[in-house]
Amino acid sequence: MKRRAITVLAIIFALGAATFTVGASQRSQSERCDGDCNIIIPDVPPAPSAPICTNVDGRVNILCYDEAQTAAIYCNADGSITVRGYVTPPNPWPIAFTISKTKIETVGVPSTNTPLGDGMGITLYRLAGGGFQVNAPGQHGTEYVWPKPPVQWLGCGGD
Repeated sequence: MKRRAITVLAIIFALGAATFTVGASQRSQSERCDGDCNIIIPDVPPAPSAPICTNVDGRVNILCYDEAQTAAIYCNADGSITVRGYVTPPNPWPIAFTISKTKIETVGVPSTNTPLGDGMGITLYRLAGGGFQVNAPGQHGTEYVWPKPPVQWLGCGGD
């Protein structure tokens, strides 16, 4: 029991001040969004020493927030979504697939989670709630999922 309390305290310290109830079914409705309100993030203050993360290649799932990612997601000017998969160099991020804005609009907000496209073992889903999710083979036999719940990605805008 003492080890679990220390672990919980370490997590709270790493996340900064946060209030939560273990095992509660009701979550806080306090949320914030990124600059374009395409990513809904539960309102948890950053750790006091949290590094500033910059997005050097324009991907939606910023690499420095999730170094174990095996899929990179990009919003294109024409409203389409491109997903790249990681493979070993010399070409570590080839295009796995691109989903057109027309396909996204045709699917709309489905009643069940619906795959929009796949390639290289990676699948992009339109979720029943209107959000999007990417599932890919992870490192060391795991699965890579982005965004990680409770974060929601609402797409590239205008979807």
